[in-house]
Amino acid sequence: MKHDVYVQDIEQAYQILTENNNESLIAEIEQGISKVIKHVNNAQNAVVFSAIPLNHEEKERIASFIENNFQKKIPVNYKIDTQVLGGFKLVIGDWKIDATLARQIEKIKGLFTNN
Repeated sequence: MKHDVYVQDIEQAYQILTENNNESLIAEIEQGISKVIKHVNNAQNAVVFSAIPLNHEEKERIASFIENNFQKKIPVNYKIDTQVLGGFKLVIGDWKIDATLARQIEKIKGLFTNN
């Protein structure tokens, strides 16, 4: 699922750093990630922006994702955002996951323009 995607992204970043002899940056990156996790863990609530109201199952999956990744329950507010054409955005403090259709298209465009 999403967790696997994050692990793949981290593994790819690690591989790029080691291939380019930038291993010294790994500790700095780990410190940054730890700071973000600590900050998010101190957040009081989460907000999910979507184009349409989410059903009960979708809300449960998001709440479960948050609890599994941050080892605590964080109250979630759901808001409709007409700028979101599909998918959703999850915001917890300064931490964001952009799983919108627009972001996915942006990633695909990046694949074609970087090659």
